[in-house]
Amino acid sequence: MYLQGIERKLQRQQPVEQEMVAKARRQVDRLGALVEDLLDVSRLESKRLQMSQERVDLNELADDVVGDFRGQTRTHELVLHRAREAVLVSGDRSRLEQVMVNLLENAIKYSPQGGQIEVRVERLDGDARVSVTDHGIGIPAPEQSRLFQRFFRATTATTRNYGGLGIGLFVSNEIVLRHGGHFEVKSEPGRGSRFSFVLPLEVTAGAKEGRARVLLVDDDPEILEATSQVLREWGYSVDEARDGQTALSLARGARPDLMLVDLMMPVMDGWTLIGRLREERVAENVPLIVFSADRDAREKAKKLSADAALRKPFELEELQDVVERLLHTKPAA
Repeated sequence: MYLQGIERKLQRQQPVEQEMVAKARRQVDRLGALVEDLLDVSRLESKRLQMSQERVDLNELADDVVGDFRGQTRTHELVLHRAREAVLVSGDRSRLEQVMVNLLENAIKYSPQGGQIEVRVERLDGDARVSVTDHGIGIPAPEQSRLFQRFFRATTATTRNYGGLGIGLFVSNEIVLRHGGHFEVKSEPGRGSRFSFVLPLEVTAGAKEGRARVLLVDDDPEILEATSQVLREWGYSVDEARDGQTALSLARGARPDLMLVDLMMPVMDGWTLIGRLREERVAENVPLIVFSADRDAREKAKKLSADAALRKPFELEELQDVVERLLHTKPAA
């Protein structure tokens, strides 16, 4: 209908609104994704779904996928908890990315009230586990064993008119099975769900990650998104937190290579966060940059024994100079 409307306006030599074009494009993309899912079902049934074999670091893959999603939702806070070491598996990177994307899309769709969504990458005894946790509508226990059947949809989804055909989890499960892994589900109606997939680790999976990792802490979602996007474009991995408590949890889980911390935040401000990090000896000797909109940003940095300060708003050149100086390296890209 949008395309017909655009065609009619063009025939009448009337201007076409950008919003109408954008809506038409979204519907075309949605149709394309649906057709691709149906093709995957067909490929699976005919045993023609091709899988490549390469070394995949699930930490870096999760970082890329979560980074792509952060700009797509304003009502959800996406938090990535990565493993301390590289988590290497052998498999098809694009297909494993497809699994992560499906789990994140479902977590966002089935938690319409918003809230925090956690993505966690872990190393187990000989295995790797990736989990996506939401606090949405949940799934009744009797239906959880049927979630990976083709075209099955839980009653909590069908009765509340959530879109979908019940293909994504079926395809994701088949991809994980063909990688020698399996799915785990924990859910409770009204309290949310946790979907996890487990894959065998590569025997040599103990290497250090290649990309330097930055922990970025700021309660302003616009600054958080813009700064993290720039850092990723420069080739760094970025962990994001909107408050000090979340940042402390991330730092405890995996040591960053650099921290950029806003001082004025809810839940736990930057002053308290930095104090707690030092009390617990978390991320010792990790370079620290503080953000502040105040004129005395540098004085505050000195009081905190921070390595550098950036006064908001700052120029990209300022950010790049201080990051490269403290990491003692040029970005990977």
